[in-house]
Amino acid sequence: MATTELTKKDGADSTEESAASKPVLPETKEGYLKLAGLMMGKQGICGESEGIRLKNAKCGVKRVDYITGPRLKQWVTENPDKLQKIGVAVTEKNVHHLVQGMVRHGIIIRAMHDKSAGRNVLQPVKQVSIKPAELDEKKCFFIWDFEGTSQSLKNVLSAMVVDVSARCEEKAKQEYNGIASRLVDMV
Repeated sequence: MATTELTKKDGADSTEESAASKPVLPETKEGYLKLAGLMMGKQGICGESEGIRLKNAKCGVKRVDYITGPRLKQWVTENPDKLQKIGVAVTEKNVHHLVQGMVRHGIIIRAMHDKSAGRNVLQPVKQVSIKPAELDEKKCFFIWDFEGTSQSLKNVLSAMVVDVSARCEEKAKQEYNGIASRLVDMV
């Protein structure tokens, strides 16, 4: 959280924020996972709101979700109140520290556009250090490698649909067999 300092200037008290000089970042992987869950917002079956907007691209043979550096920086700077709820305080000047932590803990993967493979194709890069200026470039890509609660919810709901469908199909077969046997008895 941001710490405040009281200083005396011209006989009056003034408050200065020291958060601009030192960010408060998550200390553990669990903290970064909580941050990623917050960034995902309410996506999936329950509706989409308040999360970062991910785009889709190819990485090798599979489809991946990605975010650009400017969009990631914009979300972090526009949502300081949400970040403070989980104990994170970051300003626009030190967003790169937060992004480095997310890369280090495997939530996002730095990527580059693979021009030889065509449009919307990304190639992962093994680079953890990110400079502040890089986050402002439109060609700064990060592959989102966090499934989060929305994916878990999708899996649970899918399993429920399959289970209900199987039970309904079994019940329908039993009723059909009962009706068929009564018809045979009538004939």
